[in-house]
Amino acid sequence: MNRYFEPIMKVDPAFKKSLPDGRPFGWCSQDNIDMFKKYCSKETNIIIDGGSFLGLSSFEFYKTAWNATIICIDHWKGSEEHFRREDTKDIVPYLWEIFCANMYDYRDQIGCLRCGSVEGMLYLVQENIQPDVVYIDWSHDYDSVLVDSVVAITAFPKAVIIWDDWKQESVRKAVLLAVERCGNGRSLIDNRHCAVLEVLK
Repeated sequence: MNRYFEPIMKVDPAFKKSLPDGRPFGWCSQDNIDMFKKYCSKETNIIIDGGSFLGLSSFEFYKTAWNATIICIDHWKGSEEHFRREDTKDIVPYLWEIFCANMYDYRDQIGCLRCGSVEGMLYLVQENIQPDVVYIDWSHDYDSVLVDSVVAITAFPKAVIIWDDWKQESVRKAVLLAVERCGNGRSLIDNRHCAVLEVLK
């Protein structure tokens, strides 16, 4: 992995925050997981997990595409949403440590870019790293989603792009506009929680 990627560090096991079934705590619906299974496989080489939080989406990608390198782009500083929620506001100062504790066993296949969404994607372009799948789950306000979507669509034209939180109006409007502007005729499909921009065949 390029030196710019920050390795997952070994931390106190007390930081580990998992669900009862052993999966990392976080948000990743069955609809999301179904989309991962549809577009990822053992042949998948590179996945961008945008907005990795505590590692649940990274974990689900790992289970689905066990040969892939998963590039996690997140500043791990939290968002306004995390500070508002009762179940996350107290852990915001420790997001990176919890992510590392949750994902340490899978560290050989995970590279972390501790930075903003656009900075991370543009760095990958600079390094000629072209993913097979891009998962967008960064900020959910309209302006941020629009920028992230336009950058992802134009920077990674051969990648399947998956958006989380399709039920949020701000996400839907931004994604639809980005696809209209930059999608180049690619098909957008959705289910209750996700939307996917497929690759042209």
